[in-house]
Amino acid sequence: GTQGEAGEFLTWSQLAAMEQTGLVELQSHSASLHTYARPGVTRLAGESEADHAALLTADAKRMEAMANEAGAALLPAFAYPYGALDSCAEKALRAAGVQATMTSEEHLNRLTRSPECLFLLGRFERTGFMTTAQLLEKLEQK
Repeated sequence: GTQGEAGEFLTWSQLAAMEQTGLVELQSHSASLHTYARPGVTRLAGESEADHAALLTADAKRMEAMANEAGAALLPAFAYPYGALDSCAEKALRAAGVQATMTSEEHLNRLTRSPECLFLLGRFERTGFMTTAQLLEKLEQK
């Protein structure tokens, strides 16, 4: 699930119900790579590119299977855990069918008609306590 306030999590059934309203879309943040054992999707020292790609493909399939089992649909998008970028990961995620990736870098995105503009998108940290006015003020400073 997804953590809300301290100790609060959304269950898969809650996520599925939200997605089915048509008002919320879900994307993957990985099934098992949001841990400190591996810095996000970064390839470990000594790990071959092929083994790394197989790990990412298996993780993407596992996340899709969990969502399908809950009756939720995932967008073909991936938000990098910890924002840890890896060129091998980007290639493997694309091969696994991901059509957009998001980093943790705070930068504005220029959307064009090219599907390439949907990779390595920046995003802005916004806590639940930040008002829209505060977010817009933060964006004006970029």
